[in-house]
Amino acid sequence: MIISSPEDRKAIEGMVRELSNSMLRVDSERELQKEILDKSKEELGMKKNVMKKIANLYHRQEFDKAVTEANEKTSSLEVRKFELIPKELDHEDGELTATQKIKRNVIVEQFSELVESMYKI
Repeated sequence: MIISSPEDRKAIEGMVRELSNSMLRVDSERELQKEILDKSKEELGMKKNVMKKIANLYHRQEFDKAVTEANEKTSSLEVRKFELIPKELDHEDGELTATQKIKRNVIVEQFSELVESMYKI
């Protein structure tokens, strides 16, 4: 990747900062997610898996918007295709190092069908 202008660099730095902040919030959000799912079942009679599917669709739409906005803000970088991994990555499952870095080779192997689907015409 070649960053061609100060504007691109600033846009990328802002996005990285936002992403980093989001990652920090993930752990604290797990308990909240559980409470929301319990509440949807209790108050609405909605099964947890149904509520999760609805939330995942919404999340995908919001992610699509963010990628589109990022592509519009940069001239030298464009995300053309992406897939969301259908689970939260976990150190205990071997997907992250002890310092929470992604083990790319494990992810590619574990989600090979998903990765391959991105390259099909």
